[in-house]
Amino acid sequence: MTIDIIPLNVWWTQLFNFNNEPLSSNFDAIGFSSKFFLYNMGSLVLMMALQSVIAVICTLILRKNKGKNSKFLTFIKKIKDNLVWNGIIGMIHDNYIMSTICLLINWRHGDWGMNMIINNVFALIYTVCMVFFPVALSIYTWKNFDELVDEESDLAKKCGAHMKMFHKTRNGKCMVWFAKFRYYPKVFTMCVISVFCQDLPGIQIIFAAYIALFEMIFVGLVRPNLTAK
Repeated sequence: MTIDIIPLNVWWTQLFNFNNEPLSSNFDAIGFSSKFFLYNMGSLVLMMALQSVIAVICTLILRKNKGKNSKFLTFIKKIKDNLVWNGIIGMIHDNYIMSTICLLINWRHGDWGMNMIINNVFALIYTVCMVFFPVALSIYTWKNFDELVDEESDLAKKCGAHMKMFHKTRNGKCMVWFAKFRYYPKVFTMCVISVFCQDLPGIQIIFAAYIALFEMIFVGLVRPNLTAK
């Protein structure tokens, strides 16, 4: 669905002259009323970009004034602590499905004309982010697993919010890590099938049945959220 807290869609349409035809009536019904990334993302693309920019600005201010103390710097530090890294990780994770669908629609039926350069540049940047974010986060989590699942550690407070629901379970590090990061390839595959196989309902049904069966078996047998004995 299009996120439109700020009416950016009106500006995007005027700026790029979007031909806003939906990919299909099904996508139109759930709010994806265009084939272009910026239009479907609406205000969300701006919110995600601003959050990263604000985080960088706060970090630079604190580094430049290292060792100093004031109410202003304390305020800046609180903003930075909320954004880096838990805020950025949370923002990308919470909007992963939305962003991925918007990107896939754009790449399938986007316009490569000169007036679409900005739209496609944003789409390319977000594509790199959506591909490498799960990989980088999973590797980082694996290497720092013990600290990230320890809610009292400094690292967990800084960038461990995504592991807050997990504990060191009887299944150990491998199973807890898999319980968390199976989400991204599952969601990405689901989005690819939804966008590129929309005329093949058989494939969609088979994939949905497989995922449902896998989740029931995995959650029922492994129960990754149980605390250790």
